[in-house]
Amino acid sequence: MFTDTYVPCTHLGDIRPQARVVVVEADHRLPFGDRTVVCEDCIAEGYVKGWVHLRQCMVCGHIACCNSSDNKHAARHAHSQGHHIIRSVEPSEHWGWCYIDSVELEMNPYPHVDVVLV
Repeated sequence: MFTDTYVPCTHLGDIRPQARVVVVEADHRLPFGDRTVVCEDCIAEGYVKGWVHLRQCMVCGHIACCNSSDNKHAARHAHSQGHHIIRSVEPSEHWGWCYIDSVELEMNPYPHVDVVLV
């Protein structure tokens, strides 16, 4: 018998308030030089194809592309650095994700205030 058991995120304590909080303000289709927020790893690798969406590491503030993007830099950063909590930096999206617990987090639009589980 299937039961839907709630599993809380056990890594909320990893979130660092000093991590800069950003929100994408420029269209992803703009040339790289015209964007205010970019995938730092794609740019460093010279990847010019672009990305689908951007995510922010809530431990160190690193900005990287999502799992729908070719390079999946946010997930790669999480696993290589041990920084497992990310948030969307897309306009009007207020959610995060814990890669270890596979739990979606509702991120307060004022992230210095709190994080609640969805």
